Amino acid sequence: MDLSLLKWIKCVTDDDKTKWAYTRQRIREMDNVIDENGVTIFPLGFKHNNADDPKQGSLIALTQRAKLTHIVEVLDQKSYDKDGWFHRFVRVLWWNPELEWDNLTHRSVYFGFDPWPMDGNPHIIENLPKYKNRWNQEAGGFEDFKQYLLKNLT
Repeated sequence: MDLSLLKWIKCVTDDDKTKWAYTRQRIREMDNVIDENGVTIFPLGFKHNNADDPKQGSLIALTQRAKLTHIVEVLDQKSYDKDGWFHRFVRVLWWNPELEWDNLTHRSVYFGFDPWPMDGNPHIIENLPKYKNRWNQEAGGFEDFKQYLLKNLT
């Protein structure tokens, strides 16, 4: 997997906090979804119009309940509004939909730090204070971070 366009991280939650957002079953229940032949595309929801911040082609790491659950690629150029939410179509590049997500590894193992943006907005990874503390130039910077993440994903 090519992580060269990874720039963003976003925490996602379900309205029902006891459920996981964007599981295979939940995605299949959504409108405007493709989930066949190894391709999964779905509308990723944002609460605010900052949904337009990630540019087309950008990669976003999705976390929930302190777990890394998806790496997605933004497919469209601009968000659309539906039912008071802003949406972007994304294609899943990495996930483990068949695993019990409660048993997934803590996101800090994947990232080498605990990002902690819990507001549902997309954040630039390099701007996170805990990223800077762990992956400053002496620790290799953003390219080494992406290689570290890739190694942990595979």
